[in-house]
Amino acid sequence: MESKKHIYHLWVQYTTKNEEHFFRQFVMGFVSIWKSQLDLDWSRIPDWLAVKHDSGPLLSRLPEELLPAIGKFMYLAKEETEKESLNSKSLKEVELLVQCLIIICRNFDNIPFIASCNYVSETVGIAATIIHQLVEHTAEFGDAGPSFFINFCHFLECLYDPYFTWRHFLAGNPVDFENLPFQPALLHVEVVPFIYDCFQTPLIEQYPQLSTELVHILGAIISGAQSMILSFKPLSLDDRRESLGNSAHCLNEGHNALRAICPATVNIIMGIISHSKANTDVRCTAIQCFVMMIQVLNKSSPDQRQIEVGTIIQLYQDLLIELVMNEWHEKSSQTLCEMVIALRSLLTDSWTREQIQGVMVDNHVLDTVITIIEESTRFTFERQILASECVKALTSMLVGSSDGKEKLVRTSGYERLFAALRSIGPPSKGLLHALLTMAAEEEPSEQSKLKNADVLLLIVRWLGSVDADDQQWLAGESYKLCTSNLPSKTLACRQGVILAICQALEDHVKLSQKTANELIKLLEVLASHSITPYELKQTFLLLREDADLKFPYRIQVLHAISSVARKSDFVDCNSYFDIQRDSDGISVSGIKKWPGAGYGFSFHCWVQLDPIKEPQSLSPANYRRQLFSLLTSGGTGLEAFFRPDGALVVGISTKKEFLSASVTDFPLIEGQWHCVDICHMAARRPFGQRQLTVYIDGAQRMVASVKSPAMTDPFAFCTIGSVVQRHSNSSGAVVDGKSGDRGGLLSGGVMERGLLPTLINQVPNYFTLPLRSSTPLDPNVKSFPAGMQDTIWGSPTSLKGQVGLACLFQEALTPQQVKTLYDGGPNCFALFALEDVPEFIELTNKLVFCFSPAAYWNNLCLDLTPANMYEGHVVAAHCQTYSIKNAINGIGGVHALFPILENASTSDEGPDLSFLSPSVEKEYRLIEGHEGSVDSDEWEILPSSSYSDWKLEQNPISGFLSLLKNIIAGSPVNQEQLMKNNGLLIIGVLLTKAKPHLIDVNVLMAVQLLVEMARDIPNPALRQSLFQHILFNFRIWSRSQFHIRIGHVQYISTVVKDDRRYFRKKYGVQFQLDVIRQYHSASEVLSSDDSKTICMSLLGLVKYYIQKEPNLKEVAAILGFLSSVKEEILLQEVLEMLISYLESRSCRDQVFLLLCEPHGAETLYCLLVEKSFSMELKQKVLKLLSVLLRSDCVYERDKSRLRLQDTSVLGGKSMGMYPGLIALLQDQQFSMEVTALLLDQILSADSSGAYAGALSLLHALSLADLDLKLEAARKILTATFMKANAPHHFARQVGWQDCITRLLVKRSISTPKPQQSGSFPDLMSFDEENLELENTSYSPSSVLRISTHVTDAALVLENEIKEVADTVTSAVADNIHYAADNITSVVASAYSVFRQKTFEMQESLEELGESAVSRLKQRRSLISLYDSASDRECSPSPSRASPRPVRTPQLLASLGLDLDALSLGNRSGSSSSTEDLSSPNQNDNTASTKDDISIASVQSINEDQEEGLMSVALKQWKEMDAEKLVDQEEELCYLVANILFTVLWRGVEGASKEAWKERGQVMTCVNFLGLNNELYCSHLQLKLRILEMGVQASLSDLRDVGQTMALSVQAENAAQLMRWIYDLVVLDPNEDTSKKTSTKLLDGVLGLLDALLVFQEGPGEEWMEMAKMAFGILLSCSANSNLELCAMATAKLHTLIQTRNMREPEEGAYLLYFMNRIVQKTIKVDNQEHYSFLIPVVKALLEKLNVTLGLANHLPGLPQTQAGPAFFDDFQCYCQEAQWQTFMEKKVKPLHDAYQAALNAQLTEAMNVFWAECYESSKTAVHRRNREVGESKLRFQTQMMEPFRQRQTEDGARYNNLLNQQRNQELLVRRKWRHLKQFFIGPRGAWRSR
Repeated sequence: MESKKHIYHLWVQYTTKNEEHFFRQFVMGFVSIWKSQLDLDWSRIPDWLAVKHDSGPLLSRLPEELLPAIGKFMYLAKEETEKESLNSKSLKEVELLVQCLIIICRNFDNIPFIASCNYVSETVGIAATIIHQLVEHTAEFGDAGPSFFINFCHFLECLYDPYFTWRHFLAGNPVDFENLPFQPALLHVEVVPFIYDCFQTPLIEQYPQLSTELVHILGAIISGAQSMILSFKPLSLDDRRESLGNSAHCLNEGHNALRAICPATVNIIMGIISHSKANTDVRCTAIQCFVMMIQVLNKSSPDQRQIEVGTIIQLYQDLLIELVMNEWHEKSSQTLCEMVIALRSLLTDSWTREQIQGVMVDNHVLDTVITIIEESTRFTFERQILASECVKALTSMLVGSSDGKEKLVRTSGYERLFAALRSIGPPSKGLLHALLTMAAEEEPSEQSKLKNADVLLLIVRWLGSVDADDQQWLAGESYKLCTSNLPSKTLACRQGVILAICQALEDHVKLSQKTANELIKLLEVLASHSITPYELKQTFLLLREDADLKFPYRIQVLHAISSVARKSDFVDCNSYFDIQRDSDGISVSGIKKWPGAGYGFSFHCWVQLDPIKEPQSLSPANYRRQLFSLLTSGGTGLEAFFRPDGALVVGISTKKEFLSASVTDFPLIEGQWHCVDICHMAARRPFGQRQLTVYIDGAQRMVASVKSPAMTDPFAFCTIGSVVQRHSNSSGAVVDGKSGDRGGLLSGGVMERGLLPTLINQVPNYFTLPLRSSTPLDPNVKSFPAGMQDTIWGSPTSLKGQVGLACLFQEALTPQQVKTLYDGGPNCFALFALEDVPEFIELTNKLVFCFSPAAYWNNLCLDLTPANMYEGHVVAAHCQTYSIKNAINGIGGVHALFPILENASTSDEGPDLSFLSPSVEKEYRLIEGHEGSVDSDEWEILPSSSYSDWKLEQNPISGFLSLLKNIIAGSPVNQEQLMKNNGLLIIGVLLTKAKPHLIDVNVLMAVQLLVEMARDIPNPALRQSLFQHILFNFRIWSRSQFHIRIGHVQYISTVVKDDRRYFRKKYGVQFQLDVIRQYHSASEVLSSDDSKTICMSLLGLVKYYIQKEPNLKEVAAILGFLSSVKEEILLQEVLEMLISYLESRSCRDQVFLLLCEPHGAETLYCLLVEKSFSMELKQKVLKLLSVLLRSDCVYERDKSRLRLQDTSVLGGKSMGMYPGLIALLQDQQFSMEVTALLLDQILSADSSGAYAGALSLLHALSLADLDLKLEAARKILTATFMKANAPHHFARQVGWQDCITRLLVKRSISTPKPQQSGSFPDLMSFDEENLELENTSYSPSSVLRISTHVTDAALVLENEIKEVADTVTSAVADNIHYAADNITSVVASAYSVFRQKTFEMQESLEELGESAVSRLKQRRSLISLYDSASDRECSPSPSRASPRPVRTPQLLASLGLDLDALSLGNRSGSSSSTEDLSSPNQNDNTASTKDDISIASVQSINEDQEEGLMSVALKQWKEMDAEKLVDQEEELCYLVANILFTVLWRGVEGASKEAWKERGQVMTCVNFLGLNNELYCSHLQLKLRILEMGVQASLSDLRDVGQTMALSVQAENAAQLMRWIYDLVVLDPNEDTSKKTSTKLLDGVLGLLDALLVFQEGPGEEWMEMAKMAFGILLSCSANSNLELCAMATAKLHTLIQTRNMREPEEGAYLLYFMNRIVQKTIKVDNQEHYSFLIPVVKALLEKLNVTLGLANHLPGLPQTQAGPAFFDDFQCYCQEAQWQTFMEKKVKPLHDAYQAALNAQLTEAMNVFWAECYESSKTAVHRRNREVGESKLRFQTQMMEPFRQRQTEDGARYNNLLNQQRNQELLVRRKWRHLKQFFIGPRGAWRSR
């Protein structure tokens, strides 16, 4: 306040005193006060919105004389200046006056008045003079001169740019001139000349700051004048050009800018810019002034301009060129950058951009900018920055400029640009970003679209020159740019980005791995949209594998190609119109010719909507995207549009209302192609309702009934995808006017923000309530007043999407017709095809018009209906895409893929899994993330086909198969191409060449997918070829690993079972067997178990086939396989399969019958003859035959063939073919199982041939092992008892005696006796462990426990066998006739029991032994471990640990033993001690030997005795083995003896000489075998046993017949038996009497003597022959050392001597002489006990012969026989005296000899003759049998071997032919592939060499 008062007083002083210094002080105070208030700091001006128009003082509030005073002093100062008398002090006073004017001008109301005064003129004059003085240095002002000049410039700025718009422009803060209420002052005429005059001086060089201020004045004048432009609404380009002459749309006359922009000022600016010595700030300010000139000038009318825009730009361009060519220093580069930036600044105004762009293009500014970059190579500084700015400038010039782009393409500008960029070195990040901006024509972002694909092409090609860090980023940004939306993809594909990618990948060495992956992902996306044959060819060229160069991203590229082919399966339109701009669309102007739809109409089209992303910060826009409009000139009709959310709305406009129906549940905004059908059906009756039906993708989505008047007026407008453009003002204009009024009420606020559409669906209001005139509508239909559609649904816009095929039908379509159109797809041409397609004929007749983008040319789309009346006018981008499935046919078809497989087959490298396609990457992350999520229990994410394809492509072969599947799926053309030239056959051959490790689970999965795809297509030839050459081509799969092969077989099984009839014809039994034979006979890859598993799986298929409708051909194939295959394993597996199937319940009877056809299963006997096959195989053959024989499904005649009965021999008396078969098996070593099965099979038939076969088998077993003989003997004996006729049948066979007795042959005498081996028992084998046990000491407890358990089990088994033997023996001996009845069950059950228990014991003891030995091994390893340890004493001794006893409770329980009570101590009690007469040499001390060791003793043994006890245990094993062997030999002898006797006694009938001769051959055979072989028992013992049983049997027979007619036969048999006994006991020269007689035999003989009444009391009734034989037998028994025999014989002799009369002295002498010889022998050996039995007989004889021989005369010294006991001793002495000896020699011996001679003549000679005849008969029988066996052998060879060999030959020929065919086919295919491959690797091929 004090300062204001002060200046007030100063002003009063001035006015009153009129003194100048008061005025000067007043001005100084005034300026100082307002400076602080206005803040006039020009370095930081306020924002233009903060500038106040009244911030300065009002004139009304200033002293009235202030301005005149200022003018007066200004004038005075000007005069002083002109006189050059103005000094610095005066200049500062003038400067204060200028500042005072500046303060006054800050109130904008004062500006017009100030401008109207002479202040500007005065100050300009002062400034001009001062400038000249400063430049010329004629005056010294110091700092006052520049300071004044700066304030002067600020004063001009305040006048002409009060809002500081120029300063804001320089700061980059543009001003909205429409909101500036005050305009600047009109430009003074002296200002521009002043500026021009100043720059004619060296001002720029001397005072750069002042030069800058002058440029600021010029800029402020031009910029500030823009507020004088009248606001106008932006028009279209054409309208803007038309309206440029209208003053309402351009600058006023005398506009400051138009006056300031003149050639002079332009030259000033250009001069400043080109001034090389000018300050940088000056030049930059001048450049900005140039920009402002162009921008303002471009808004003016051409006729008002003093200079044209093009001229200025041309001058600027020349300046640029001059600067580039001549001036090179650091400042010039900055100036260049600013000049280039200025070019970009010219184009910031969107409304003037197009004009300036045109001017720049016409003036070749584009080339100039590129030249700048080219010449910048001479720079050594800031080249990248300059290049970046140049690229940005080019971008601004090309945005939306088609002319500029075309010119660059035409003049190779892009190539020049990138060549220049390459020349300046590696690009910076900013330069790359600028290039991306150039491609997008905007700052790159997620929503950026590709606008300039030519730039992107060069970016991709330039990737190799970019640093590795920027490569991936640049590739990723390129990917985003190209794939942001459909137009971007279309543009990229059309401009050849795919080729650029291929070129970049070709030079892959310069690319990083991530960059290459990004490029391949981009390639995949673009190729999925469209790819040409040439582009596909270039892609394939990447996959070439040369020796020197290999493409490292083959897997990724293959995955990309496969994904492209897979994605092409989706519904996609190959030709479409892209409707994006508001003016785009299709209009049908000729629709006026259409008479209309009397019964309705239908609109059908394929459409795809682009997703429109609304900015989140803004409220949702309200618009409707027009799909179809069919309107009359009055505005009525139908239109279909889409809401912003993609919901389809169908509206019907009437004169009163607008009816709409929405499809809300199926929005189409997801960017996929959809088929839309809108059917409008007219009412069927007057005043009825019309029906509106909407179909989307062939399915009905909405049906609505609409009550609207009939559309009788002709249609005037028909558009597709665009807004109807109405140009008439008819009644429709009235409607529009009404809508405009209402729209005006609601145009702002709610309506424009799109809130109303949300409200109308929820809150009933005026618009949703029914109109009064309308009846209730369908609930799906909403009614609005006419003209409200724009308000309710938003303004109409174009479709913002793509349109494909579009048709209009003159009737409503049926649902089936709609489905037909949808199934045809967007690329179906059947509607307008030349040939008639039945489904489309009716539809074609209903067409009004049909537009296909494929029939587009020059903005016209032809009407493809037959009438061709309506052409479509198109304003839209026409796009054509090419599917990879079609493109591949341009480079050779599907076969062009085959080199991929060929290269992959030889690949050793694993796949590179670092690559994921964009879609797969998302899925992979989704799946990976889901697996680790918490909610994984609720949802299951299934991998899509793209992810599964990626998994398959980890393997190159499965990747190829996946690619092949995708290429041919849905493409009949490619499927046919694949069938040509043996495509699948070539694939199969190439797959067979693949390395085995490549055939993995992925390949199998790929084949499965390929097969599934083929099964769904209607191409049976392709499906069959796929099956034949890939799926069932086992050459491919047979080299893979086990899990792959088994999975392949399982999948084949699944496929076969789905369609058995189809696969049975070609891949039936024969095929599977050939596969097994060819690929599974020997495998180097698989183990035997794995190979067997696969074979069994294949045989499971064979089994499946024969389960279902078996036939002879398949059975014959199986038999042929069995006959021709030599691999034993395969044969066994087939036999196992057959056996398991035949034994199953599901087996069909037909299979049995087919197997038993002539020359069928019986020929399998020939497999037994093959020496190369093992007994295990032959066992399975016999088991199969036995299954057939047991079956009830086989006829008896067929069974006879299976039993090898020879039906060709008349009378059926042939011995069959079993002997011939067995004769062919002679050299083979039989096994137990084969022997048992063969014998069971032979004996299953009760025929002569069967028994002949059994005997042949016994004959063949003569040198077999003891076990086999035992088994055979048991079965034969069982058969003789279980079959009543068996003995008779055996007896009828020739040579049966020799065959049976050969079982007793132990070894031939010529064969050296093998050394006894100390092996373990047969029940357990310790072969390997034995070696270890010998050298290692173990705890004896474990070994002895083993021996304990084995001993226990062996004893039990032994006792069971003995019990059975006793039972059979007693049965035979007691009642031979009823033996069959009594013994059948006993024998059968007993033998089965101990056979079964033997097998069980075998298995259990093997387990016991293995476990025990394994523990022993473990203990040995533990001992060694502890031995090696240093602290062994501290460790527990493993030997002290008592092993757990190993016992099998089940085994012991089945053997009748108690686990707890089992011990060695009580074993003897449990063993049987029953004596068996058939085993006289049984060792009685066995049990005691076994009792020596008990468990208790074992556990208490000291550890030091381990080694000794081990040897004891081993010795015990050997003893047990020997005992077991003795028992088995004894049992065999027993069994054979029983068999022989049963046959000779029950089988040979009668008592004739021939019968006994037949029986006698048994003894002769025994003798024959005993001569040349070592038997299991003595031939004498065998004879003895037979005779023992014979005596018992004879006694039984005699008791049974009683006094019947058969008595004579039985008596004769008994007599003959006595002769045999006599021959053995008396006549046999062997001195071992123990083997010739026994108490049992003697007891039987005595019984026979009594039964036959040999010694009768009456005269003449004695049976003399029998009596003589009885005396001989009794005498021989008396001489036996066996006292029991002696006692029995002497007792009988004593009785006979006493009770019968001696008829002849010779008989008595014979008895006395024989007894004397025995007595002498006993006395000699001093056997008093034997002597005691003999002396009563001698005493009785002496008494009987006392008279007859005259004993009293000849033996006077004979002791008295009545002396009693004294005779015993006396005769013992007497018989040694000479008297007795002389008597015996002289008197008794002649009589003895006479009797002996008579006896020999009567008995001995007869027996000798008998035996001789038996010997002869035996030899003859052997000869006859050999001859019959030979004949049987010939018959077997003829009837069995020949058909077998024939089948073998035929099947072998067939199989070899198959192999030859396969080889020939493979050679042919390889030759064909080599020929076909030449096409691909040729100079123009897709796989040409690099």
